[in-house]
Amino acid sequence: MEESPVESKKNIIIKKYKWVGIIGIVLIIISIIGITKYQQYSNNKNYNLNISEAQKNIKAEKFSEAIKDYKTALTYKADSSVNSKIELCNELQSSLKDFRNGTELQNNKDYLGAYNAFKSVSSKDVKRFVVAKGKISECFNSYSRDVFLQAKDLAIKLDYQGAIDDVNLVLSIDSNNENAKVLNTQYQASLQKKTDDDKRAEEIKKKEEADLAAKKKIDEARGMLRVTSLYPSAPNSADGVDLNIAWENCSSKVIKYITFEVVPYNAVGDVQTCNIRGKSNFRGKVTGPIYIGGTDGGGSLWECAWYNNTITSVKLVGVNITYMDDSTASLDSTQVQYVIN
Repeated sequence: MEESPVESKKNIIIKKYKWVGIIGIVLIIISIIGITKYQQYSNNKNYNLNISEAQKNIKAEKFSEAIKDYKTALTYKADSSVNSKIELCNELQSSLKDFRNGTELQNNKDYLGAYNAFKSVSSKDVKRFVVAKGKISECFNSYSRDVFLQAKDLAIKLDYQGAIDDVNLVLSIDSNNENAKVLNTQYQASLQKKTDDDKRAEEIKKKEEADLAAKKKIDEARGMLRVTSLYPSAPNSADGVDLNIAWENCSSKVIKYITFEVVPYNAVGDVQTCNIRGKSNFRGKVTGPIYIGGTDGGGSLWECAWYNNTITSVKLVGVNITYMDDSTASLDSTQVQYVIN
């Protein structure tokens, strides 16, 4: 069946528009490809420009600017090697700061601070690393010299522990430092000698103090009274033993009452007990007044102080005194020995 003129014309129009559409699509695709290629070209260009700028800033030691350039470059193109370069820039920037800080500290004679700063300079910092190694040696030598001088001054003042502590500061940095080891040994020996001397001096001081205290006790005791005789009688027919004491008031006061405490012994030196009272110690009391320089006893007699026929001797173990002004004094078992003639 033949197409009518109208249908024929319609088909021609349809075919025409199909070709136009195809051509349009092709043009769009070409445009997209072209834009993409241009964008890639532009990104590569900007990436390279920022990488180049970063390298210039590194040479100028403008590490902060170089880091910014690298980070900008990464916005145009992903590149893991750039991240490593950023890390290097951070390390070089820190290294430069440490080197400058070390130089300033060395100029200010803070040699330990400078030593530590120069030690922090990175081995990747080829411009400064070798120089820093030399500076480390210089600063350590200067620091050691100052420490040794300070230690010597402390040793002169006999502060050997302080000197040892100073020398150990050097050894904490260089444990093989010969000068420090020799000084440490020397100061250790001096410290030990001083410790021994101080100990001996302290012992002598304590002995002198003890001697003075003992002398004071002796003087105090002898300033109270003097016992001129002290003895027991022979046992009587009932085994009673009398106590005899003769003594003198050596104090500067009138005695109101005085009590002598006495212990009896047998011939072999054993303490004896009263067979009736069941006690060893006997307290003999004298009622005054006994005036200054006065004596009593010729001797003072306490009949049957003990009942024990084995008693052959007695020992004074204590004295208690009340003066007319009601003040008191006493002698213990150690002090009484000083008042017996």
